[in-house]
Amino acid sequence: MWRCVNKKMISVLLSIAIFLPMFGSLFLSLTSKRRSFLIDAILPIVSSTLLTVVAVYFYDRSLTFFETKILSASIFEIGYLIDYFSLSISFIVLLISSIVALYSLSYFKGDEKQYKFWFWFNLFVSSMLFLVLSNNLLSTFIGWEAIGICSWALISYYYDSSKTSTDKVFSTLGDQSVYSSLKALFYTSVSDVFLLAFIIVLYFLTYKSGTPTLDYTLLQQVLNFKQISPNIVIILSLFLILGIIGKAAQLPFSSWLPDAMVAPTPVSALLHSATIVKAPLVLIGRLLIFDPFLVSNSTFQSLAIVVILPTVAVASVNAIAEKDIKRLLAYSTISQIGLILIGFSLSQSLSATWYSTFQFISHAVLKATLFLVAGIIIHVYNTNNLEEIKINIRENVVLFLSTTMAVFSLVGFPPFSGFLSKELLLHSIKNYSAIIYAVVLILSFFTPIYSFKFLTMFTTEKGAKKEDSREIRNMSLLTFILSLFTLVLNFLFLFLAAQINLSLEFTVLFSFNSLVILVLFAAISLLSIVSFKAIPNSISYVLLTINKLTACEGVSIYSYYKHFSRMCKKFNKVEKYSTSFYILLVLVGFLIYLSVMLVIAIK
Repeated sequence: MWRCVNKKMISVLLSIAIFLPMFGSLFLSLTSKRRSFLIDAILPIVSSTLLTVVAVYFYDRSLTFFETKILSASIFEIGYLIDYFSLSISFIVLLISSIVALYSLSYFKGDEKQYKFWFWFNLFVSSMLFLVLSNNLLSTFIGWEAIGICSWALISYYYDSSKTSTDKVFSTLGDQSVYSSLKALFYTSVSDVFLLAFIIVLYFLTYKSGTPTLDYTLLQQVLNFKQISPNIVIILSLFLILGIIGKAAQLPFSSWLPDAMVAPTPVSALLHSATIVKAPLVLIGRLLIFDPFLVSNSTFQSLAIVVILPTVAVASVNAIAEKDIKRLLAYSTISQIGLILIGFSLSQSLSATWYSTFQFISHAVLKATLFLVAGIIIHVYNTNNLEEIKINIRENVVLFLSTTMAVFSLVGFPPFSGFLSKELLLHSIKNYSAIIYAVVLILSFFTPIYSFKFLTMFTTEKGAKKEDSREIRNMSLLTFILSLFTLVLNFLFLFLAAQINLSLEFTVLFSFNSLVILVLFAAISLLSIVSFKAIPNSISYVLLTINKLTACEGVSIYSYYKHFSRMCKKFNKVEKYSTSFYILLVLVGFLIYLSVMLVIAIK
């Protein structure tokens, strides 16, 4: 069947799959003024189909990985690296993007400027696919910067809205959108400078060795890491950890993500599940598979522990105290991304890397589901405040089931994917250090508290507000379909594990230790939901007190930004016009960097 198929054809298929959403949406935006955006919504689905052909070819040939190059001019290279890791992540990106795209058809119905959303949405998808499938660090960095710019554009979607802002600092939703988008761009860009420095240092190390390259499959062959100076290792580790914590929303760059919730809910679903905050996980996972020394050295691991564990603690407490439904999910994401990063950083084997990858995939599906649920609720109730939302379970069975499956998976109850992925992740951390395992386990006990707070919206009381429009039914159905993957992912992971010969230690799942942890999680979950239902005022007071004690605003850079913004609101118009100029400077600077690197490589 595949005899007539060669690497060149696979390269063409991959290129079409990656760039079809971007160029398709651009072509539609430039050539037609339309009322229907169905074609824009199905572009990710078409890409999924093309990627399936590539995956079948890869599986049929029983390949470990294969690399194909499209363009190569010294160090500047565009190529694809196909293995089970990149295929798994790509399919999750396209699955969630496809569901969110179809969901957005109903969500944005009647919105006259949604053509802007569709262009940036599809560019977002293409950029993430390019990042995931790239075969070298330079191409990865191009995709890395592109998703940052797309995030800025999508977060500022309501930049011209005159609607009153829910944040007292801002007078209108438009002002809040502009600030939040600029903040996201600034925070992540500062962090990106360190990632660029990491790439430059690596390049000069390979240049010094006589074979300049940034190819993932060649770095370990070209560089003898055992002979690299310990000072260089420290520099590389420092640049790498500082380079990833911006987009991963870890301290001190964490506060941009909750503020980015001013964006439309489909944007939030994509941000948290399959794009920008997951990009650092993709990079670390890719380095672990082909160049493990860059991540598994003791310096990087120590830095990761010092930076990430406090972030998980602060974010978890803020999630418990938060009343805004989307900001609660944002703090949850910060916490869970931190735990996954710890898992990746402390990986000591290929199996441990895949355990973290499975947790990454599981979290992407459940978090997208919860955000889509939040979008429906906000659409119906026109409020983000959890205490003001009461949903009748009998009249909203599909929505309740979707939420319950996602929450149970987030907490880690069987038979949902979160149970298997969480247990395997904790086991891999335990193999590294019993002390770190104990700390992570204690921090994990916060998860059921803020997760079940999400379920307090549902009630058996009659008369709860309900909107039964066609759009709501469509969005609810799509959300339910996505939530079913919290069950399906277990089987897909077991199939994948068999293909790559992973040593799965299932005895961990049925050990006494695992049973005790599961019982504790169940007890905490039950206690939390009873507490939130029975004595909400007392609980809120205690949580707000704890929230102040954590001094999150003091730790975060945002405290200064927030106070400064009160004095600078009159400069909003200048800020709006200067944003495009700033983006142009970023692009020009990056092109200058590419030119310099190319000249050095040629010489």
